[in-house]
Amino acid sequence: MPGRGVVEVVSVALSPATMGAVAAVALASGGWSELAVAPALGFLMGVAFLSILPMAPIAVEGGVYGLMSQRLESEEKRIAVLTWSAPVYAGGSVAFVAVGWDSMAYLAACYAVASAMLAAITLRLRVSLHAAGVSLPAVALALTRGLPWSALLLLLPVVAWARIRAGVHTPRQVAVGAVAGGLVPLALWLLLLRPHP
Repeated sequence: MPGRGVVEVVSVALSPATMGAVAAVALASGGWSELAVAPALGFLMGVAFLSILPMAPIAVEGGVYGLMSQRLESEEKRIAVLTWSAPVYAGGSVAFVAVGWDSMAYLAACYAVASAMLAAITLRLRVSLHAAGVSLPAVALALTRGLPWSALLLLLPVVAWARIRAGVHTPRQVAVGAVAGGLVPLALWLLLLRPHP
């Protein structure tokens, strides 16, 4: 297939693990007051809980190639990774609350809820985790750091192209992943974080 190398590069560059690391960097940098005391620690904790630890089963099973390709062929493997990652993200959220990093705690909670929800959806539809992995941090960062972060949503057509071109998802599966990933941070924001009168 022509362009297969480009498809793989895009899939790795915009993978859920990569986007989780980008979100951690975004929250740990820029002089945000909550991380002013220990931005390096915030960055390391963010990358650990939002990128590395949730993907541990893929790395263990597939080695470096498995981690880089992040191609979960069977629904059972996808559900297993999602059910592993949901409590990892929840643990990260608790750890961030303990040190007073509310934005990181919110982001990790979004990932925890999304992982559980995507596992349930995967019982019926092979949803695109890559699409969810772009829309979730885009919406969460837009809500916590400002509307300009919603520009990350412009990466969704690129992810859609790569996942469809790779033959691992249909347009419907990508759309469901993108919508699910974006709705979770919005719902948590409205339910938990928005100031109520």
